[in-house]
Amino acid sequence: MPQIPSEVLSCVGFLSPGEHETPDGTVFFVSIHADDPDHRGRVSAIYAVTAKHLLERYEVESGSDKAWLRLNRRGGGVVSVSTKTEDWRRHPDADVAIHTWPLEHSFDITPFPARQHLIDDIMVEWNITPGDDVFLSGLFWQHAGQTRNAPIVRLGSIAAMRGDKIYTTNYGAMDAYLIEVRSVGGLSGSPVFFNGEGRRKIRVRPIGIGGRQLPSRIERRAETSGFFLLGLVHGHYQAHAMRVDGIEDVINSGIAIAVPADKILELILGRQGVDRSRLDNKD
Repeated sequence: MPQIPSEVLSCVGFLSPGEHETPDGTVFFVSIHADDPDHRGRVSAIYAVTAKHLLERYEVESGSDKAWLRLNRRGGGVVSVSTKTEDWRRHPDADVAIHTWPLEHSFDITPFPARQHLIDDIMVEWNITPGDDVFLSGLFWQHAGQTRNAPIVRLGSIAAMRGDKIYTTNYGAMDAYLIEVRSVGGLSGSPVFFNGEGRRKIRVRPIGIGGRQLPSRIERRAETSGFFLLGLVHGHYQAHAMRVDGIEDVINSGIAIAVPADKILELILGRQGVDRSRLDNKD
């Protein structure tokens, strides 16, 4: 595993239903660039992203109409920023919500380019399969940090690719990846990244896949970075296990559900339900 890029940590913040309450979820930031998808020009828009079930929980269980973002200040320290839950745009079919963010701000955050996500062309060309490396960053609620947010990084691998929808008890059938990683409650909403560094840091020539030419941006992205946004954490599976004293415990199964990153882009572009291959083209 190569060194984790700094923006993996600096793109995240923490979420809570109250200004002075302990954070219980993760939020992260993505950007859209004016010369998207080359990512080298000025940023034209920034969005905060999280799992929409956190907002629903705040509204129903906490009786709160606000979601508070705990962010690092550029000059040091942390600050809590209030947003109205009704102002978050929510995906109708995926556990994703976004909130527009000002381009000019005083927070120590580095948005990750939304277009630098794991599209179908890259998965085919690089033959991405279960077992490939992923990592995520987000809240470890037992140690959020006192004077600064202290996000953690957890390493894992793809356990199952997208395909047949994954059944969940509370949210029905979901279009998602399964990843082998120890997710905990505070990691809901965390960004998940695919690690293609090393053996996959290559120059990919334009070729036809399914009758469609690979855009030249694939060459640039493969040359410059092997890290791509896979999606965000929905939650994890729990399993029942019998302890030696005969008491049954609920334990973390080590398998988490990751909502694909193109669901984020669908919300940004207002194209929920469209063919996801269209999201890979420059607007």
